[in-house]
Amino acid sequence: MARRARRNCACPVGLVSRSDTVRVRRRVACRDGPLRSTPLAQTFKERAQLELDKHLALQLPNSDQEAFRLLVGGKVQGALLPRPFGFWAEERGFERITDWPDVVDDPLPITIETTEKLLREREKDLTTFLNAHREGIRYFKANRAEAIRVLQQQFGHSPSLAAKTFSDYVVCMEERLTVDYPQLKKLVAQVAPDVPGGARQVAAEWIAPGALKA
Repeated sequence: MARRARRNCACPVGLVSRSDTVRVRRRVACRDGPLRSTPLAQTFKERAQLELDKHLALQLPNSDQEAFRLLVGGKVQGALLPRPFGFWAEERGFERITDWPDVVDDPLPITIETTEKLLREREKDLTTFLNAHREGIRYFKANRAEAIRVLQQQFGHSPSLAAKTFSDYVVCMEERLTVDYPQLKKLVAQVAPDVPGGARQVAAEWIAPGALKA
């Protein structure tokens, strides 16, 4: 298999809550992934003087979407959510804790995966598609009013949510067809810390030549 990165955009995870309710003993939802490489207990203690198990109980759903649902459904009082889900939560009346740091960057890039044989046979078609995708991102980022209209019409965003999504997320979209090695290293540390050879070996086996940025 060969892999070419289509977009690589870090997605910080932040604490979202209903007002200040996480300051007393409450349940906080967090997908398991960020916990593998994040000193979460230390961050809570340093930033909010809260201790896990004593002041807070963690609930570990399988996905960010499930953490979001637990939050808006009232099952937990706070959640660590990546930026897009955080926007949706804020739209529903929740607040991002402003003095809380971005706990972790989700390093997972969006990729196109194919076999080496198909890549050779359809290289022209894939190149055309990737170039169109790159130009589309550039146009989207350069035309704010049009981008906001698309977010409203195609994704059902309210005017305020569309504007926030553009200002705080769309501008981060990356049109370059590369994978950052430091981000790949974070990903491997999260999901496969014991893989032989580490991130370098994963890169050699899975990323097409020229697509890795040191």
